[in-house]
Amino acid sequence: MKNIVKYVCKELNITQKILAEEIGVSEGTVNRWSAKPEDISLQTHKTLQLLLENTQFKENIFNISIKRNNLHDKLKKFKNNNEQKTIAFRISKHKAILLSDLASSYDLNVSEFVREIIDYYIENLDK
Repeated sequence: MKNIVKYVCKELNITQKILAEEIGVSEGTVNRWSAKPEDISLQTHKTLQLLLENTQFKENIFNISIKRNNLHDKLKKFKNNNEQKTIAFRISKHKAILLSDLASSYDLNVSEFVREIIDYYIENLDK
């Protein structure tokens, strides 16, 4: 059987003094348990196990909370990006419809009409 005092201190990265404060006993008592783990009562052994499990549980909750916040931030960015893309698509779609209508009014297909617009801007760029 492993020494529960040393194991808990190592896992929680705390000193025996801090462990003593956490469970409400003197540092000397924890030192004695560390030196003679067979003297630890079943109740104290369970208390140390629960302290370890509780601390690990809190760390897991904290890590989950951080991950949840990160996911929330990424989702907000994704939504914003999608909203921008949707707006850009709607504008582009609107422009395409306008070009199509304009091209139709001149009896041209859209690609010919766009080509004429590009040529016009290229010719008049330097003017």
